[in-house]
Amino acid sequence: MSKILKRQGVRMRMGGMSPEQIDEAVNLYQEGWSLARIGKHMGVDGQTVRSRLLERGVKLRPRPGNR
Repeated sequence: MSKILKRQGVRMRMGGMSPEQIDEAVNLYQEGWSLARIGKHMGVDGQTVRSRLLERGVKLRPRPGNR
């Protein structure tokens, strides 16, 4: 899909998270922020935050209701 959009001249927004953003996300998560809240704060999806935290070896808390 992105190749088609690029061919049509559509500007793509920057995706993902920088290493500095991931550092901040790790800190916020350890302070108790949810993945969704961190994602909203950083302008990315909560699943993106989740993936980056897992790549950093962060142990995720159980989701509410999934204990």
